[in-house]
Parts: sequence; C-alpha cells; structure tokens
Amino acid sequence: MKRVFPRIFLPLVCLLYACFLVLDLTALADSTWIKYVSILLCFSAALLNHSCQDGRLVVLALLFTAAADWFLLVQNRNYLFGVSLFCIVQFIYSIRLYRLRGRLCFASLPFRILPLSAFFFGIDTLSALSVFYFSNLAVNAWEGVLLRSCGRKHRLFACGLLLFVCCDLCVGAWNLGIFPSCTHFGMWLFYLPSQVCIALSSYPQGATKQ
Repeated sequence: MKRVFPRIFLPLVCLLYACFLVLDLTALADSTWIKYVSILLCFSAALLNHSCQDGRLVVLALLFTAAADWFLLVQNRNYLFGVSLFCIVQFIYSIRLYRLRGRLCFASLPFRILPLSAFFFGIDTLSALSVFYFSNLAVNAWEGVLLRSCGRKHRLFACGLLLFVCCDLCVGAWNLGIFPSCTHFGMWLFYLPSQVCIALSSYPQGATKQ
C-alpha cells in the first residue's frame, strides 16, 4: 500500500477537488462529504508514507485538522471546539518548523504570544481564539517561507501554509460579508491544495516517484 498510494493519491484528490468545486459553483448538490473525504485522504497519505519523526508530526497535525473539520464542516457547529483544534494544529506546525530550522525563532515569539491579550479586551471567546489561531498560522507561514530554499519538503510545507493563510483570509472576509460568493468559494479553492502540499511534505524524498 505504501508503494501504491503515492501514485493514486494525487489523481484521486484532484478528482474530488474538481467535483466539489463544480458543485459549489453550480449548487447542484451539497459538497460537504466530498470535501471531508478529501481531507481524510490527505491524512491517510501522510499516515501511510511518513518515515521519520518529522512525518509523524505532520500525521498528528492532519489528524487534528480532520477532527476540526468534523466540527466546522460536517457538523457545522461547535465552532469554539473546532477553532481550538486548529490552534493545536498550528502549535504542532510551530514545533515542526523549530525542528526543521534547528533553533527557535525569537523574532516571531511576540507575534505568537501577544494575540493572547485579545482574551482580555472584552470580545467574545471565539473571536479572541480566532485571532490567536490566525496570528500563529501567519507566523508559521512566514517562518515556512524563510525555509523554502532548504529542500523539497520545506517548499511544499511553505506553499501549504501560504495557501492555508489564503483560505483563512477568505473565511474572515466571508464572515465579514465581503464578496460572500467569491470568498465562500475561495475557502476550499485554497484549503484542499494547502492540505495536499502539507501531506506531501511528509513524504521521504522521491516517494511520489515510486
């Protein structure tokens, strides 16, 4: 299975991607389960093909991602719990970045910690948690870009995090009522490719060519 899955993963996930984008554009049917299955495929791809501690971190992060999407996408409720799980995902990615870099990036620490002050500004808990989550995602993406020249997995990871940021910018814009049709479509336009890139970044070099 480890030798076969890398060859079928991308064609299969691209097929699901095309299906739910068409459904979202045409409103012919609900695309929720197609989207969720595609996320489970990303988790499975990382689970079946990781070969080191770094890969296990990606598997763990994608497991929490699938759990968060269960609440936010499939159930479409328990948003506080879902966003909390995504905070854990970003914490895991910060650990991965630390391991890939080999040292702590002190310059980014204030941007990771200061957003916690949002909990004391009288705004609701979900909004404060969302600020904390997005700030850590943005910092992870920035740190990922700094590592992009180090190798294939670094470039894939950086690309995945940047697409993740684009997805969440669409989520924020949609919640604010900014171009709702475009931003609602843009969420998953960016989200699934981000998870595919992150899943593939867990593969050992050359695994997708086997």
